[in-house]
Amino acid sequence: MVESGIPVGRRVRRMPESHQAKPGPFDVSDVIERSRALISGSKRHGVYLLLTMVGVFLAISLVSNILFAVDPDTLRAGPLWWDVATGAFGASFLAMLTTSFGLHRARGSRLSYSTLFVFIEKLWPYLVIAVPTTLLTVLADDSGSWFVRVGVGLVIFPVTYVPYFMIDRDMSPLVALEGAYALVLANIGQFILFTLLSVGLSILGVLTLGVGLIWLGPFFMIAQAIIYDEAVGIRGDYAT
Repeated sequence: MVESGIPVGRRVRRMPESHQAKPGPFDVSDVIERSRALISGSKRHGVYLLLTMVGVFLAISLVSNILFAVDPDTLRAGPLWWDVATGAFGASFLAMLTTSFGLHRARGSRLSYSTLFVFIEKLWPYLVIAVPTTLLTVLADDSGSWFVRVGVGLVIFPVTYVPYFMIDRDMSPLVALEGAYALVLANIGQFILFTLLSVGLSILGVLTLGVGLIWLGPFFMIAQAIIYDEAVGIRGDYAT
């Protein structure tokens, strides 16, 4: 039975791109409190999303193994361009689903499985951002240096919030990228606290043999949208 949500294909009302507001502050404690309150009714859809992504990545891995031989040194199948292309596609697909999940829950809207795919058409323009960031990530991994990996990770971290601006404000990828960096740079201290919290909770999730991840997955997806809402303000109408 499909719960109330936004049918696939429905257009969500958003503010025009020119109405980009300067990001304000957010408070980690408020984010945690709001996210916890919205977990109810979200967990099974988080599991659906996880299973969907596992299926997508298994399909990509299968095609890679069919087309290319596995490199025994890196355990990768395929040349650099293939790794970047498939990685960027997978990252874009995941970004659209998690952003839809978070925005709907941040607005208190109930979810259906189809709701996760409402904004899937944004995947293709998002590749403008996903391809270069995936390339940087792959090159950093190939460097073998943790210093390089951490440095690249910090530089591209704000990209996490690009889909929120693209979907909620209907912005182009590059304008959304500008907004995402402004959001992170305006809240560096709070993001450090949130990252430490995320690491601690993830460790607890592992210690519970993964059972805790059923709760943590939806929690983090909702928390990302709450951060966006508190710092920028959700403008789209995600109600039924």
